[in-house]
Amino acid sequence: MINRGSISDVGSLAWAETGGPPLTAMQSLGQVAGMGMVALTTFHREVQFTLSGWGLMPERKLPSIPFPEFPSTRAVDRALELLDDYAGSKSPLAAHSYRCTHIASALAKVDEREVDEEAMAVAMLLHDIGLAPRAIEEESANEFTVRGAQIAARALADLGWKRDRIDLVSQIITLHPNTHVSAKRWGAEAHYGRLAPVCDGFGEAWRLPRNIAAEIFARHPQDAAQAVEMLDTAVSGEAGRQPGGRFSLLQPIFPPLVRFGCRRWSRVATRQAP
Repeated sequence: MINRGSISDVGSLAWAETGGPPLTAMQSLGQVAGMGMVALTTFHREVQFTLSGWGLMPERKLPSIPFPEFPSTRAVDRALELLDDYAGSKSPLAAHSYRCTHIASALAKVDEREVDEEAMAVAMLLHDIGLAPRAIEEESANEFTVRGAQIAARALADLGWKRDRIDLVSQIITLHPNTHVSAKRWGAEAHYGRLAPVCDGFGEAWRLPRNIAAEIFARHPQDAAQAVEMLDTAVSGEAGRQPGGRFSLLQPIFPPLVRFGCRRWSRVATRQAP
């Protein structure tokens, strides 16, 4: 049974059912604390990756994994259709969503964790669909992840999915902007659903085997200027619609981190030093 959390748990199903309300002071503090904890626990990986690229220390050894293809199912096909309908298959939002789908699966394979690949793929394809102008216009929720979860839930219900798996997809989507998502508390799918967008957006290349990263970005190239412009528009728009939301809290750090991430991925894809 999925952990639905409580109204005080930002990103949980219980929180989303209330419309995804703005953060309280304590919730904001929790998000900032989560950001600090993640930065401290991953700093050594950043240092190792950079120094290994300069030949000053060994590169982190990651297991060899097969390329994480999209699951070939009706639900994934429907998610791809929805992403195209709402955002356009050639848009920066779609490219980010495609990469995140591959990345989430790759991260689980690197960690040798069993996950519901189909549910995670659907969630990753639709995790940011609530930022599309059409979703903002058509969906009732004020919070972008709740809009995305609504779109996903309707599509999966039409395909005959059971409530528990629909809830799993919904909660992966609504939890993903949190600064920390524990696999123990929220499940492996939600954990990797949070890591994948950060890995893509902020250039956490040390999480992936280089050959896998290079192939992902070859299939779904990243245009740095378009990515930063899309992010600026999406984040500022979301912060304006919900001044106390997660994007409002994180807005100042997003543009510089995404610019850094774009530069790093361009080097990784061409096998240059970080």
